[in-house]
Amino acid sequence: MCLRYTITVLPSDLELWLHVKSPNTYKPRFNAAPNQILPIVTQRNTREIVMAYWGFPKKAGTAVDESPGLLTKSFDTVKLSKRWRKLLQKNRCLILADGFYCWKQIGNNRQVPFRIIPNHRKLICFTGIWKEVRDPVNDVLSFFFVLITRPSYKPVDEVCEQMPVIIEPGKEMTWLEGQNINIEKIIDLMEIEDWALLEYYSVSPLVHNPKIDNPDLIRPTPATDQLGNLILFD
Repeated sequence: MCLRYTITVLPSDLELWLHVKSPNTYKPRFNAAPNQILPIVTQRNTREIVMAYWGFPKKAGTAVDESPGLLTKSFDTVKLSKRWRKLLQKNRCLILADGFYCWKQIGNNRQVPFRIIPNHRKLICFTGIWKEVRDPVNDVLSFFFVLITRPSYKPVDEVCEQMPVIIEPGKEMTWLEGQNINIEKIIDLMEIEDWALLEYYSVSPLVHNPKIDNPDLIRPTPATDQLGNLILFD
């Protein structure tokens, strides 16, 4: 499952590609992880980036700095569940990224981290569901989001079984805008598999630690497991 991604582009790039206003609190992330504050664009305002926590609170009244509850939701569940279809209709968001991490299982107890990126441009957009919750500690409204995942397609399926749902470039605002858009059209926009040429490369096992967040994480590194042992593939 994808529980790490990257958003390393400059604010000016975000504004240029999506025609949105970037907040001054935005900063590049080389190891975006659950419960961090990350950039999204919501249906409420499609022309402005907001900073939101990754993960819905475990329960109403939970402080935002506590461990999150729900982090991801499968596309199949979103398509079939009446509750999630309703949220998809009215609470869609774009999760802004330029790559994501997956771990390839090697044997029973070893995994190798890889970064998956598009080779056509820097920015990609994952699909998500957002909501707004009042923080009982600070008495302010905060944004939260859940990332929608799907079975991996080529070449990501060579690394891991699950990946984020990615919207085709140029269709981001089509998917985002309008609460009255037909739900089946929304789903169709999420089902495209071969919209871009994705590629991957191995990275440092340090990415496993969410407290580490620096440019060294996205540099190509010989395949090693979490302990730093060199892995040779057939």
